[in-house]
Amino acid sequence: MSVTLRRRTLPSGKIQLYLSININGHRTYETLNYSLTSDRVRNKEALRLAEAIRAKKELEVHADAEGLPDAGRRRQNFFAFAQGIYGEKPPLTRRTYINAMEHLEEFAGKDLTVARITEKFCEQFLAQLNKGLKPSTAGAYYARFKTIIRALVKARIIPQDPAADIHVRHVDSLPKYLTLEEVHELMKQPCGNDDVREAFLFSCNTGMRYQDVNSLVWKQIRGETIEFVQLKTGRAEKLPLSPSAVVILERQRAKQFAGKGLSDAEPELVFKLPRRSTVDKVLKTWGKRANTHIPLSFHKARHTFATLALDFGIDFYVTSNYLGHKNPATTQIYARVTDTKKKDAVTKLPKIE
Repeated sequence: MSVTLRRRTLPSGKIQLYLSININGHRTYETLNYSLTSDRVRNKEALRLAEAIRAKKELEVHADAEGLPDAGRRRQNFFAFAQGIYGEKPPLTRRTYINAMEHLEEFAGKDLTVARITEKFCEQFLAQLNKGLKPSTAGAYYARFKTIIRALVKARIIPQDPAADIHVRHVDSLPKYLTLEEVHELMKQPCGNDDVREAFLFSCNTGMRYQDVNSLVWKQIRGETIEFVQLKTGRAEKLPLSPSAVVILERQRAKQFAGKGLSDAEPELVFKLPRRSTVDKVLKTWGKRANTHIPLSFHKARHTFATLALDFGIDFYVTSNYLGHKNPATTQIYARVTDTKKKDAVTKLPKIE
């Protein structure tokens, strides 16, 4: 491998400088913006600059051959590189990346270069996240930051991952859910908003996330089956509906489209929910009326579905599929809070007196 500074005479009489690059027998050429004339002083300076370019190019060629990072590329803006990584992600995932980058910009400034990302920098950024955010939120943002760093390594912009040994301390916690008795008590209490009530109960019966329930339209309902694309994962789902979920949809259809054909309903939202902050307030008030043992939020409906499904004997992998978990291990946490099977198991133990 070699990079040689060469000359060629142009029709004008000037002598143009160029690089001849030989990589394992494959030769390429790179024209420089320098030429030699009768001006000896100017020629000396042009040759000096051209030689500097040749030397730098030779270092790049050898570094690339050895799998070493390009020092010039390490001076690029970290946020510009990051945007290329998360720009094509699903909307909700992209939002998490954007939030993480906003915290990073607040910590390091908008002119952050790749070269500044060191192990100490990563430690300090994680400490900053932990100061003002919940552990789960700090962990989510730091995980996105680490994903971008791994992409830098893969692109051979940096030689190794400076955040590889810096991890978020995982605080183990069990999901909070409603018991079946609490769900029944909720149904007896006034909610204050019928759509919020029905949407929450629908999630209790399907495990669907708030964003998927909020965007659900009638054309996604196929008889007693629902077909939709999860906004968080981008994965297409086709799920049979429980009898209780079907009843909820029938109530919504009767309320919205009395005297109209279903074709008129197809573009319409199934649940016409107010903005998220209002939904949260309605649910908290509703939960207090029903005296639930946990503050009510929409995600508790998803936890409730998962726990009740396992508690009442629905197959673990079927439950995982309903929840849209890519990895069934994610569903395992719900198995840790189900009581019925645990009680059934311990009753089979022999008496030890």
